[in-house]
Amino acid sequence: MSHAHHTAAGDGGAYRMRQRDRSCELCGNDRLEQVFRHGFQSRTRNALYQWDVRVVLCPRCGFAFASPAPEDQDLLAYYADSFAASPLQQRDYSLEKRLALIDRFREPGRAGVCVEAGGNAAGDFAEGLRQRFRQVLNAEPNQSCAGSHSTLGELGDGCADMVAAYFVLEHAARPLEFLRDCARILRVGGLCVLEVPDLHAYPKSPVSLLLYEHLNHFSPRTLDRLCRAAGLEAVHMGARECSRGYGFAAMLRKSGRVLPAYRDGDPDDAREAARAAESLRQGVEALHGFFAEAEAVRERLDSHAAAGGRAVIWGANDVCLHLLAGRAPAQGVEVVDSNPAKADFLRSRPVLLPEQAAGHIRASTLFVVCTQLHAGAITRTLEGLLGRPVEDVLVLDLPDAAG
Repeated sequence: MSHAHHTAAGDGGAYRMRQRDRSCELCGNDRLEQVFRHGFQSRTRNALYQWDVRVVLCPRCGFAFASPAPEDQDLLAYYADSFAASPLQQRDYSLEKRLALIDRFREPGRAGVCVEAGGNAAGDFAEGLRQRFRQVLNAEPNQSCAGSHSTLGELGDGCADMVAAYFVLEHAARPLEFLRDCARILRVGGLCVLEVPDLHAYPKSPVSLLLYEHLNHFSPRTLDRLCRAAGLEAVHMGARECSRGYGFAAMLRKSGRVLPAYRDGDPDDAREAARAAESLRQGVEALHGFFAEAEAVRERLDSHAAAGGRAVIWGANDVCLHLLAGRAPAQGVEVVDSNPAKADFLRSRPVLLPEQAAGHIRASTLFVVCTQLHAGAITRTLEGLLGRPVEDVLVLDLPDAAG
């Protein structure tokens, strides 16, 4: 079932993607339990999108996912217009762990072809792949990134020795189809390396529940079951090898044979469902702490501005949008970001580069940094502009967003 595609006047001109209801892709069950629901507006380079996310759990096998989910064409258009990471940003994953896992399992002496799904042809990791493979291809819909292809569907059968997809599968509206595409382009014996957020880590790292683009929530068991259905056999799975602290890594092989499927009614499915339900419950509880913290920071900004003080919000990102809660920044508050592509991130007023906001920064006495990962570097930049230590800095971020 597809839902109407429209722009609702009540959403401030935000664009609603067409949606379709989903059944469980692991066991086919359509009697699902709602776990969490939230709405959010996000910016791309040229549009404002309204997301209405409903996370559900399959009580039969324990797979959690978003239903309804955006239709394929609308989702592809969204990613094509999304912001690319700024080259000034600090890397938010372990390069060493990614390359170490590849080196551990790839065939010695075989250069071959590697396809990175959702990757950028620029950067340290891409260079590491080029040192290990004869040819590196990229399937990336974001038009701001350097990529050789937009989707895996553009690549030929059996063309790759390895497929790498880091924190991509949770974004796929049809994850089984995505994995089958990975298997299709691999030669028999070829490897597929995946990293995804770990549902069972949500009690401490629930950020994936709030990330509106995340349409699937995997545990090692549910990922293994989906991979088997796609013809990919798990060689290794583990959290220790994952390049981000809130996920797990999987190394899979295309075996060329029919893999044994999970049995419906397996008692382990019921145990997985119960464990998933508890992980999700605790994750939702942890998110309420973030909502309360954002409200407290918002009240602090409002009272500071009402008293005539000046303030800076550094970071034009989703955390900033949560903080502003659909409102324009108060008088005397400016939003700053070092990425010039974010100039139009807010519809109400321009986002300023640090050099553009230098005078306002020097006159400000309250600073809110909307990223834990880059907070140290931003604080040092502020101190350089101020010529003194920063006395009042509030850091706001999603729970464990730094990984």
